[in-house]
This record gives sequence, structure tokens and C-alpha cells, in this order.
Amino acid sequence: MIKVAPQIQNSLKNIFLVAIISGFTLSVHAGDLLVSSFNSDQVLRYDQQTGNFIKVFAHGPVTPEPGDLCFNCFGGLTYGPDGNLYVVSQSTHNVMRFDGTTGAFIDTFIPAGSGGLLLPSFLIFGPDGKLYVSSFTDQVLRYDGQTGDFLDVFAEGNGLDAPFGMAFGPDDNVYVVSGRSDQVLRYHGTTGTFIDVFAAHTSLLFPADLTFGPDDNLYVPGAGSSNVVRFDGQSGDFIDSFVASVSNGLSSVTSLEFGPDNKLYVLDFFANQVLRYDSHTGAFIDDFIPAGSGGLNGAVALTFVPNIAPVPTLSRQIGTPFDDTSNTIFVTADAVWIGGQTAGTLAGETSSGGLDGFVQKYTLGGTLLCTDQFGTSGDETVTGIKVDETTPDSVYVTGDTTGVLGTSSLGDSDIYVRKYDSDCNSQWTTQFGTDGTDTAGTNIGLTPDGSGIFTSGITDSALPGEVNIGGTDLFVQKLNTDGSLDCNTQFGTLGIESGGLVLNSPLLMVAATTVTGAGDTDGLLYRYDLDCNAVWNTQVATAGDETVGGLGLGPDDANPVALFVGGDTSGAFTDQTNAGATDFFVQRYDLSGSLEWTRQFGTVAIEQGRIVLNSPTVTIGGQTEGAFQGFENAGGTDIALRRYDFDGNELWTTQFGTAADDRILAMAHSPDFSRTYLVGDTQGALPGKTSAGGKDIILIALELTSDPVVLLMPLIDQVSDYNLHHGIQQSFDAKLDAALKSLNDLKQNNDTATKKALEAFINSVLAQRGKEISVADADMFIATAQEIIILLNGG
Repeated sequence: MIKVAPQIQNSLKNIFLVAIISGFTLSVHAGDLLVSSFNSDQVLRYDQQTGNFIKVFAHGPVTPEPGDLCFNCFGGLTYGPDGNLYVVSQSTHNVMRFDGTTGAFIDTFIPAGSGGLLLPSFLIFGPDGKLYVSSFTDQVLRYDGQTGDFLDVFAEGNGLDAPFGMAFGPDDNVYVVSGRSDQVLRYHGTTGTFIDVFAAHTSLLFPADLTFGPDDNLYVPGAGSSNVVRFDGQSGDFIDSFVASVSNGLSSVTSLEFGPDNKLYVLDFFANQVLRYDSHTGAFIDDFIPAGSGGLNGAVALTFVPNIAPVPTLSRQIGTPFDDTSNTIFVTADAVWIGGQTAGTLAGETSSGGLDGFVQKYTLGGTLLCTDQFGTSGDETVTGIKVDETTPDSVYVTGDTTGVLGTSSLGDSDIYVRKYDSDCNSQWTTQFGTDGTDTAGTNIGLTPDGSGIFTSGITDSALPGEVNIGGTDLFVQKLNTDGSLDCNTQFGTLGIESGGLVLNSPLLMVAATTVTGAGDTDGLLYRYDLDCNAVWNTQVATAGDETVGGLGLGPDDANPVALFVGGDTSGAFTDQTNAGATDFFVQRYDLSGSLEWTRQFGTVAIEQGRIVLNSPTVTIGGQTEGAFQGFENAGGTDIALRRYDFDGNELWTTQFGTAADDRILAMAHSPDFSRTYLVGDTQGALPGKTSAGGKDIILIALELTSDPVVLLMPLIDQVSDYNLHHGIQQSFDAKLDAALKSLNDLKQNNDTATKKALEAFINSVLAQRGKEISVADADMFIATAQEIIILLNGG
């Protein structure tokens, strides 16, 4: 340990104290890391795996010019129970709240000076949901965690001098570092009554933060002693200098945290970097965030983005004593439509024998409205359902049958399309296929004007006017709304194709899996126009096996600028790593078929990627036999989902299930994006439900956000970062001001003003589309603004 003279110790304490709580600039960021940058009024986001700078995640209302003092002087930061990010603004004596996913500013949660708040430094949420803030008044102040209202002075006195970091310990009491007295004080976790000086040691100078480690011991960084000291978590006895003084250049440790990888992350204020250490030995691993990365200037505090995942808030389990499955779902403004097959007899229905298809309609809250179970003496499935919301009583269903649903059977199994009214009454059925075996693909599509219906699938023979290329081929068929044929095409490779996922919008996409002569499987992706003409195709492949299970268009079907493809792989895509067995993957392509990015992830066990859902974000879902970080496998295969933003940054991961096997086979957003609905099957019993026997149908809703601010603020940031000529920039600045004004109107529930401001913004973007703004960027800006308007209109 380096000895420092007492007068130098005191001087260092005061210099650091000024730096961390005042505006003086000294010379000298589920799973990503957030770091508060004191001098630049920013929260910076870094990749949790690589340490690479990602973006400025959040920033104050005023951006300091180079060389100027900070305006807010960001310090401590933490995530709240609501999933939002709370940051102390030291020089303005308040606490700000930012959207925990996007970083958009929400409000000043604790007003300046509330309860005597002065130069706040750190903050934590307690197990009681209340917010605790350390104040330069040598106090810890307590606030209502939902309203921000001041409650009381939680702790003060008994040697508390310059309080900084705090933590609730394993004993549910509050531990506070006292910077100037080089101590850790303990207070009763409910009353704030002083208990004792829990820890102190001569090797610890000016402690600034603290955390309990995986071993339940207490780790305290010394800003003055440039080390991390470990104390016994029960007795407070000194154990060792876990990270030695000035280890690998440490100069002033202001914050620390154990990361998702169980490593210790240490923040250096003066060096503007984050160092990583082994959590067992304290050995140095690397400079995780290099000095000044991303403009880091005055590194005060760090935290990891928690896994802010939605949770199931609605569940239905429907079944018979036999196997029942739902394969498809479509959600409208007022109803949820699902389809699948049953080997039994659903309530109030009649079995035709074998497997029967079924269609059900529910309210958005999960109340069953109507059911149609249908079939022949053979087997029927329902694999796709779509509602034309522009035309009443236009619900279209597709699947396959081994019997006669239409006029006649053409082979071993045929494809059918069936139209329903809004009360589950069948209007017509058409059946088509070859003299061989034809299997329906996943989903059913509609042309943008609702005049055409698309189906896809596979056949081992040849459709009328087509030729079998080899093995089983893919096909696309377009029908008119009376069920008559418009056009069809058959295509594939010399191998065996399976799947046939159809996706519609202004363009028609088909995805499938092919088995090559060597027995390997690869993904196939095709684009067709709305007249069944090929546009392009590409292969989704590694040295292992790939299965394509999902397609999505972003930011929405009507205005796509990108295509998302998901599934699973036993290999590893370029720049990706296989976690073990088979992993999930999701890829983004532009509309000409060029790959833009790939994300691959998994557990050491088997994952099966089955669906991709688009919106302003992209979600891949499926099932896993393993357990993702922070989760335990409930038994058998669990349902797993992960969401990314448009650029491939992970937003959240969730995993859940029963003690038996569970599958998710389709999902859809509610129009206002407040919920995501999932369907599939389970061999177990959902919480509070009872298994009917065999596989049961499941319908689950996950709660998401319906706040337009989540979409509006990133849009403002994207537009403000766009480089335009001066005169045009001024015009866009005016529209940006209108968008900011619309945000204030939004807070006051003035939807009309918000929509007018957004419509003006859209018109300005249209004027520069293909000129000063690229077509792709302009379309993305417009689609996002239109989506916000849709939300304000109630979906």
C-alpha cells in the first residue's frame, strides 16, 4: 500500500469532493453498461461483452460546449422498479428520470431542493420501493418511489460526513459510505436508526461507493487510496485490499459493480475508464472501457442495464383430453383470432374424426367470443389466419387436409383456404393441390388493398402449369377474394424443402428450410412481386444446420425498410459464436436482399427459433431446453423471447414455462403495442390453470409499453443528428421544435396538437425524400411518426 501523508489525504478528499459534487472541470452505460459522464452531462452506453462504446444513452437538456463547466453534472444512477433510469443532477440539486429502454427524458422526478436536497451524489431504490438519495447536507433523504414526493430524513448524524454510495445488505439494513470519515455506517433498513460503524480500515481513504459481492462480503472502493477493500459481510472485519492500490493505473475509484458475467467492474474518475477484475482473486483482467471512450469525461457512477422484460399478464389454457395446438394468431383493434388443430372436441363443438381444424375469436382481455371446429374423416390443420380490417366479415384461414373440405381431394393431402365472417361462420372454402402430398406453410397473406390472398407451402409433385424441380418444392399461390386462382409459382432446389413461411405487404416474402444432398439444412429466403414473379433469393447458411422459423418487416408491414429473418442454427454465423447445441439467430436484410447484421445467442442446450415479430423493434421467440442468464429452466422446454432494437441492440430477454414441455408457435402485437400475444401448446399447466390432458392450447399476453414517448424521443434524436444543408437544417430545426412541443402537449394529453406537429414533420421529410435525406432514412422517419399517430388514435 502507498502511504499518503495526512495533509495530502485531506487535500485529495477535498479535491475529489469538489469534482464529484460541483461544476468544476478537472484536467487530469439487458446487460449493457451505463456510465455517468459528469463533465459532459451524459449517460454513455457500452456493450457488455466487448466494452465498445454504443451511443449516448441519455443527456441533459443543455449540452456543454468544449471547455465549459457541466450544467447538470450527472452523478449516481440506478434503475427503478418501473424499469426507468434515475440520475442525480448534482449542480441543479434534483433527480431526473429517463426511459429505461430508449434513454428519452421523462421528467424531473425529484424537484430541486426537495426535502433540503443539496448536491445529491448517489441514489438507490429500497426493497420497499422508496428512493434513497445521499445529500451534501450529510443526510440520506427518502422519497416516494412512485411520485417523487419527499417523505423524511432517513439517516443523519453519528459521524455521517459526505455520504455517497449506499446499499441494502443481506440483513436488509442500509449501508452508507461516509467519505470524509473513511467509514461505512449501518442504519436500520426501515426506521433509519443508527446501528454502528460497520467497517473502517487504514487502507481505505475516502470511500465513494460500496457493493455486496457474490460471496456476500462488502466491497468498498477508496477514491483516495486508489484501491478496493473487502470486508466480511457479517462482521465488518477487514479481509484484504481486494484490488491493490493503484493496480494497473487506478487513480480514483468512484464506483464499482459486479456484472452479469460475475466480474468486478471498477470505475476510475480521473482516468475516465472502467477496469475489470476477477471476482474470486481480484486479479486484473483488462481495461474494459478504455480511457475517454465515447467522450467519457469525469466518470462518476456505473450500472448495468437490467433485463427489463415484460411478464405474462393474461393466460388461457384450452384443451381436450387429447392433443390440441394453436399455430397462428392475428390481433385486431378489438379481438384476438387464433387457429390450430385438435384431436378431441372443443367445448360446444363436434369432432369430425382424426385431427380437426379450429378457429377461435377472443376479446383483447381473453374472453372467448366464438369457435368453429371443422374437418373431415381425415386430418386438418390451421396454419395461418389473417383479418382484412378494411372489409367487414373478411377473416381468411389456411391449412392442409387429407379429406375433402372443398369440392374434391386431389392427392394425399391438399391445401385449403377458408373465409369466415366476424362471428366464426364459414363463408366459403376452396381446396387445391397436386396428385401428391401438399403441406401448408405458416401464415397467410393479403395484398395491401385486400384484393388478393397469398398462401405457401411445399409439394412433392407439381402444381398445374409447374414442374417439380426435385424432392419437395416450395410454392406460392395467389387467390382472389372469392377463392378463385389468380396466379401460382413453384420453385426450390434439387434437395428437399420444408416450411414455406409467407409474409405480405407491398412485397411478398417466402422463407423455408432446405435439406441438401449431404444431409445439411440451410435457410432459404425468396422475394416475389404481387403477381407471383421472382425478384431475388438468398441462402441463410453456416457450416452447421439452419432452420428458418420466422419473418418480419420493419418498422411495419405497410412501410418496410428492412426484413428480419429468424430461426436456429447449430453453426456460427460470421462474427458470432455458438453457445452450444443449437442457438437462436435473427438477421436484418435490406429489401434488395443484402445482409445488414446478424445476432446469434443461446444456452449450452438446444434452442428452436420459431417466430419473428416486427414493430419499431424486432422480437424472436421459440423454446429452449436450457436457461438464459438470470433465469431457471422450469422443466422440459421453456418459452423464450428476446427483443432487439432496429440496429440489433438487445433490449430484453425473458423465459418462462411449466414443469413440462411448452412451445410458442406464433405471436402478434396489439395495434397499440401495449401487449404481445403468444399462442402454442403446453403439456403442463400454466399458473392457476389445469391440464385437460395431452397437449393443451395456450394463449398468453405479455404487457409492453403503449407510451408514444418511447417512439418519439428516439425519432427526435435521429433527425437532429442528420447532416443537412444550412437552410434545410433550419427548416428541420423548426419541425424538431414542433416535435418537442408535441411532447409537452403529449404530457398534457393534448393528442390533437401532437398529431398536427407530427403531420407537419412528415410533410417536411417527404419534401426532402431522395434529396437531402435518403429514401430509406426518410421512409423510416415517416413510418415511425405514423406509428406514433396510430398510437394516439388508439391503434
